[in-house]
Amino acid sequence: MIEKRFEVYSNASFLCDQLKHLIHKPDDDKEKIEKTSKAHIENILNIFNVTSVDKRILELSPHANFDDYEDAVIHEAALRSNLDGIVTRNQTDFKGSKIPIFDPEELVKILRS
Repeated sequence: MIEKRFEVYSNASFLCDQLKHLIHKPDDDKEKIEKTSKAHIENILNIFNVTSVDKRILELSPHANFDDYEDAVIHEAALRSNLDGIVTRNQTDFKGSKIPIFDPEELVKILRS
């Protein structure tokens, strides 16, 4: 049996924006959030690697073949990190990509095959 191994990357901006939605309910109080946030963040960072976004990526992104600057930053960071692809539900946003773009369900099928 062949073992399929892969690494999961995200960018820091996405993780920061999404952490609160991933680990807390809207009605959680501040004390509960403070108690649980550190452990949840550590768990998430055990799963995700984080791509670097530096000045050069931010400079290159407006010149990439993308309508949306944030998508261009994601793409340029993935290229700079030598990633094999990007997983997104919005594949049409990445039609100018220089690396493969996968729908999450498509990637799951590939990993199961």
